[in-house]
Amino acid sequence: MLPDSTTIGLLIKNLGSQFASMVAKGLLPDTPPQELYDTDSVDIEPVPGLELSFDPATHRFQSIHVTRCADSETAVYRGTLPEPYGDLTTRAEVRHALGEPYKSYGAMTFDDVIPKKIGGWDFYETDKSLHNDSLMEIQYTVNLLIEKMIFSVESV
Repeated sequence: MLPDSTTIGLLIKNLGSQFASMVAKGLLPDTPPQELYDTDSVDIEPVPGLELSFDPATHRFQSIHVTRCADSETAVYRGTLPEPYGDLTTRAEVRHALGEPYKSYGAMTFDDVIPKKIGGWDFYETDKSLHNDSLMEIQYTVNLLIEKMIFSVESV
C-alpha cells in the first residue's frame, strides 16, 4: 500500500528522530535500515521511489528521497505528497508555488561511468507546518521536470 500525503507529512515531521522512536510510533516496521547503496547512510525503501535514510551509527532519521520522474532503471514514487508539494511537477510550478529558492544551480553534465545531464537544483526551507528546521532539495531533469525531492535535516 502506498503511503498517502498524511503519512509522508508525518515522516517529514519526524526528520531528526531515532529509528526506534519511529517504530514505537507505528511509522515504520521494526526492520532495521540496511546499506542499500555505497553511501554514508543506511536506508529503508518502503515502496518504490521512496527512500528513508538514517545515520549508520546513531540511526537518526536524516532524509527522505522521493523520486518523481526517472529513467527506465529507477522506480518512481506513485503516492501523494503533502501540500504545498503534492501537485508540483515542473520547475516553473515550484517557483510559482514556493517562490525563489535560497540557493539554486543550473544545468550540468556529470561525466561518471555513465554520463548524465541534470537540469539543475533548487533549495528551499521545508514548509514550517511540516518541520521547523528541515530543508528541501529539488533536482530537475534537463526538461525541468522534478526528478527528485529530498527532505533533510542535514545542510544542503
